[in-house]
Amino acid sequence: MEKAVINNKRLTICFLGEAKKEDVFALRWAKYFAEKGHDVRLISYSQPDWSDDELGKMKIYVLEKKFPEMKSWLFNAVFNFPLIMLRVRKLIREINPDILHAQCVTSYGTIGAFTGFHPFLLTAYGSDILINPLKNKLIGIATRYVLKKADLITCDAQHVKDAMIKFGVKPERVRIINFGIDAKQFSPKSKNKQLKADLGIKNEMVVMSLRKLEPIYDIMTLVESIPLVLRKVPETKFIIVGSGSEEKGLKERAKELKIEERVKFVGWVKNDTISNHLSVADVYVSTALSDAGIASSTAEAMACGVPAVVTDIGENRKWIQNGKSGFVVPIKEPAMLAEKIIYLLKNKNKREEFGRRGREIVEKKNSYRNEMLKMEKIYNEFAIHGKYIEYQICKKCIMDTSDPDIFFDKKGICNHCARYEKVSNSVLSKNNLESIIEKIKKSGQGKKYDCIIGLSGGVDSSMVAYVVKQHGLRPLAIHVDNGWNSELSVANIEKIVKNLKIDFRTYVIDWEEFKDLQLAFLKSSESNIEIPTDHAIVAALYKTAIEFNVKYILHGGNLKTEAIMPFAWGYDAKDLKHLRAIHTLFGRKRLKTFPTLSIWSIFYYTLIKKIRYIGILNYIEYEKDKAKVILRNELGWREYGKKHEESIFTRFFQNYILPKKFGIDKRRAHFSTLINSGQMTKEDALGEMGKPLYESANIENEEKEYVIKKLDLTSKKFEEIMMSPPKSYKSYPNDDVFIKKLVFLYVFIKKLLIK
Repeated sequence: MEKAVINNKRLTICFLGEAKKEDVFALRWAKYFAEKGHDVRLISYSQPDWSDDELGKMKIYVLEKKFPEMKSWLFNAVFNFPLIMLRVRKLIREINPDILHAQCVTSYGTIGAFTGFHPFLLTAYGSDILINPLKNKLIGIATRYVLKKADLITCDAQHVKDAMIKFGVKPERVRIINFGIDAKQFSPKSKNKQLKADLGIKNEMVVMSLRKLEPIYDIMTLVESIPLVLRKVPETKFIIVGSGSEEKGLKERAKELKIEERVKFVGWVKNDTISNHLSVADVYVSTALSDAGIASSTAEAMACGVPAVVTDIGENRKWIQNGKSGFVVPIKEPAMLAEKIIYLLKNKNKREEFGRRGREIVEKKNSYRNEMLKMEKIYNEFAIHGKYIEYQICKKCIMDTSDPDIFFDKKGICNHCARYEKVSNSVLSKNNLESIIEKIKKSGQGKKYDCIIGLSGGVDSSMVAYVVKQHGLRPLAIHVDNGWNSELSVANIEKIVKNLKIDFRTYVIDWEEFKDLQLAFLKSSESNIEIPTDHAIVAALYKTAIEFNVKYILHGGNLKTEAIMPFAWGYDAKDLKHLRAIHTLFGRKRLKTFPTLSIWSIFYYTLIKKIRYIGILNYIEYEKDKAKVILRNELGWREYGKKHEESIFTRFFQNYILPKKFGIDKRRAHFSTLINSGQMTKEDALGEMGKPLYESANIENEEKEYVIKKLDLTSKKFEEIMMSPPKSYKSYPNDDVFIKKLVFLYVFIKKLLIK
């Protein structure tokens, strides 16, 4: 059954779960993510009883059982399950989702596990872990298998997580995600007069239950308590909402107790009318024998400001403070239950106090939207990296699990800090600088220039220009103009070139070619959209060095401010195969003049032509703040903002695209490097991280509009690109493995040929 044609959205999420309103969880989640703009599919055994408008943009597939449903789960497993699996696997191939998420371990979870699809996420409801596996050994074995196959499992209670751990699940593979309720939909409201009339309520007090009429919810205990309540508060009516296998027995017991006139069995009602029912309730009761976290009906009652009396099971004491925000009573104790109901019916002030506190708890801890935001983050992590890591931040720097490859030692220090310590100890000291300068001068004898430098107008490249002139070198400064220069960067370049009397050349990239290549990388949804710029800069520097027969290229890259940068946040810009693959897939124009550089070109330039590519700032006591003072005072240089913001597109890329689409804030890596180099404190870094990337929403919107217009995009097309699933460089052809294999050979030959 296909309800609608779905447009391609950010993520394609396939749910396995119930499509009936009576079992609302799977549909509630699916509807939320569909409304957020994701492409959502739901595969279900049940026919949906929602209207097309209610379903919205969801697409639902109903699994038909070829053989009649039998009470024997073994019969169903033998005859129906194999045929269903064939259908589901075919659907999964057609849908090709980014995420497969099954709801309930011992039903839809089994289907998900047998598809073999990954990433496969699983949500445990409670009884599927706490009760079902104990029924017989085969269900227990199946449960272990399903849990083992899941990449990540969510549940809404710690004791359910603990039970899964006993099944062999590693703790890090389980996340506590509450089902949550919509606190806007469920909120205190005036009593619904029409509903009161329909239910036959006049001036009576109302006690309400919203649980299914099944043994696990023990509605019988509530029925047994009713005569006790009526003795003390005779003007009370009991509204029992729900349907189930025990309905007949409960009604018969009510007749035996001669309370049938004071009890109304309403049957199942739509979830969107529950808040109306709760509006007429004075007390809510749940007599369940087992729950995972807080039951949805309990949370809904609390959100509506109705005081709750619940049994002492699961995590009810976590949600309800006994005697402060509600009452928690022992299971199967009608007398104790009646006592607490009577107390609340007789004490209006306590009812109001409990109701107010209960709503505060639900709003704070069980917001449906907040829980779904957590789930969306998990989906995105899996879609990008294929795994999810619980949040952790380094004890020393501010690197955290936004780098999916980060790991920490026993002291909580991250691998980036450990690596920084190693590389900083191996950096050549300033005593080596004079030796390098002498070699550069010697190599340049009889030539117009003895080195090539890149110049962007930023602090690092400007400082390179200053240092080389201070040491008497004769550089040729190269600036690669890709069409995105800011006015301030241009002004800085002019001042540096003029004041230092440096020969200067601008390498202008054909704008139409570059725009086409840049758009191709945007459309690829790869995180390092700056590959075209970085590739062109390195290629231009090497080509210029060859043109003037210069053996040294000096650049502003340095360990003091740039040593920390997660590999997972980008990819090597020098991989020409990768660049061309992206352009072939998403570009339109031929790259006739765009400067390129292959791995073999680098071999030729460095091993045969013996061109050295040196980060000269590693040889000096380089501190960024002091460097800025020197540049301002001696060269009239002006600061442009954060790192690499001399380019308008780079600024927009780092401040808008990376954080919004990929969840990456490069300030974290930059500040962490400064912390390790002693140029910044962790406290100051965290303070800076708390500041917005743009000074105001107006500035952000203006820059966004400028970039969109310059790239000849429409706002709609740009948003489609931003909403498309983030992808790894591994999704496209690349020479990563080949390059890594060649590194050892390259280093060996380089030591032999270059002294």
